Amino acid sequence: MVEEARNITEEITPEEQKIIQKEYGPQKCFGSRLEWKEKLVSIHGLTEEEMAFFGQNASDSAGLSVQRLYKFQGTFVPVRFARELQRLVQDNPILRSGYFPLRDRVVRVVVQETQPAANIVYRNLTGQSSLEVDAALYGYMAADMRCPLDLVRPPLFRFAVFHTGKDEYAILLTILGILRDSLDIRRLLDEVDPQAAATRETAPKEKPPSEESLQITETVRRYWGQLLMNLPPMPALPYYAATGRPFSQKAYRLPGLEAYEELLAEKSGGNPDMFMSILQTAWGLFLQHANHSSDTCCCVMAPLEKRLGGGQTIIPVRLRTNPGLTVGGMVEGQFRQLLASRPYSRVGRKGMGELLGGRRKMFNHFLSFGEFGGYAQASSGGAAVMENVWDMQGMPLGVYFLFLPSGMAAIFLYDESCFPPGGIERLAWEFEMTLHQMLILWDSTLTDFHPKLAASLSDSERAVSYGEEEPVESVLAALSFFDGVSEASLRRLAAHAVLSVHYEGDYVLPESDKPKLFFLAEGQMARLMDSGNGWLNMLDVAMDGAWINETVLLPKCKSKSAAEVISEEARILAIPADDFEAVLGAEPPLMRRAFLHVLKEMEKYERRWVET
Repeated sequence: MVEEARNITEEITPEEQKIIQKEYGPQKCFGSRLEWKEKLVSIHGLTEEEMAFFGQNASDSAGLSVQRLYKFQGTFVPVRFARELQRLVQDNPILRSGYFPLRDRVVRVVVQETQPAANIVYRNLTGQSSLEVDAALYGYMAADMRCPLDLVRPPLFRFAVFHTGKDEYAILLTILGILRDSLDIRRLLDEVDPQAAATRETAPKEKPPSEESLQITETVRRYWGQLLMNLPPMPALPYYAATGRPFSQKAYRLPGLEAYEELLAEKSGGNPDMFMSILQTAWGLFLQHANHSSDTCCCVMAPLEKRLGGGQTIIPVRLRTNPGLTVGGMVEGQFRQLLASRPYSRVGRKGMGELLGGRRKMFNHFLSFGEFGGYAQASSGGAAVMENVWDMQGMPLGVYFLFLPSGMAAIFLYDESCFPPGGIERLAWEFEMTLHQMLILWDSTLTDFHPKLAASLSDSERAVSYGEEEPVESVLAALSFFDGVSEASLRRLAAHAVLSVHYEGDYVLPESDKPKLFFLAEGQMARLMDSGNGWLNMLDVAMDGAWINETVLLPKCKSKSAAEVISEEARILAIPADDFEAVLGAEPPLMRRAFLHVLKEMEKYERRWVET
């Protein structure tokens, strides 16, 4: 748990006060006559524990995020959970804190109040098979990883809750690593379900997967010293260029990877470790081809076997190619290396940083296979059954291999300030082509493989293009809902509209402070609505051109709604409600169309209500 640091509010200089108020708005604690809604109650320095995340030589950056999935049996009422969570946050200043860069240092700011319960997703999955439930959980966890937490604005955590069966629930907590031990989930569950608290008292106390379970012995040092001896220069990531601009996370999903799943399963014999080794070898060969090298090293996040403590572990992986080996033989060698390295990797993130020493700067990206380990079953104790850890702000690229309802997927989380437009798409495509060539040239030697890979990349590149994004105004004009609207009104709507790409499993939640109309330009989404008990249930499926959230026009809407992307990809156009309402007066046909559309949707809601 983060300890309380010294209060330095009175030491903030007038110039620093201006910097802080530029971010958080006017503050009475700095003598302002006005006060913004984000009221700061105190400003603190950092403890040694906190400073470990912000130092230049830190093994983890402040962006280290932890995702824990809890499964438990008992009674759960969303309203009670929200109330108890709010109480817990108000009693704990650490959970109301953000971290703000102030000139040459970082300070912790504490706000008077925050609303962690406002955007909790409560999803009802009862009635679905165990496979469908698992797929939904994996899909949501993958989508959740694509939404970074903002260090500056608390809360630095979020929840999603799933009703998975009779008296069975799953809670997903995503929290920044700097606060990972500051939120006691067991205490929260005991308050939500007092009757089951006694049962939980008899259950073993939760012990998150240990990161410090293995001492760094001479044997451990010798193993890693030999494997990483005479490392080559860090391989360059194609299309990557450091800019020095602030980190800005963006996500890209490599399309069509599920087409290789059957062949990958055949080559791996159904062994998850072999499956990982094929993908990791493909990545290594891709880097070697791009760097004209025969020796590369990359960082892998892999599941740790339950007999070794469970959770995830960091494993540096070395790929040295022998021209006489076959592709399959190379994969076999990487598979053996993975099995040999895993027991020696149980030294935790800090321990691995110590072992690597100056060589930890050898990695500018990582591969994550955390989901390949699966998770345990539910228990009345509400224990953590799965954990993902990622550190996006410490590296410009993370590649996550996941299993979603539509099949295997690769999600690229990257710093968009370091890649040109289309750069990450080209990088991902070249990796896919390397994997494709590996699978069809499995028995070929590497001497034959590399020329064929080069020829394949050259031939296929001619058929691949990455055009510029379609202008928002063109997307708006293509929606049938806006047929007949004047060009002047379209330009006004497009001025503040935002077109965004979302992927399977992403949730779109309405914003209460800045309401927007969401139109589905392309893709499919499941619309969800709270039927009155706090849980989101399926309403219908929205298709291309649909208006997703017509209740946004209600001034005091009491129903909670959301939408989940169920196609591989979806493009959503968000239009500020103020702009839309301003245009209605000048566009009578649009006003009539909106009115009739809302009436039709209200009829649908009424019919669903009668049916239930």
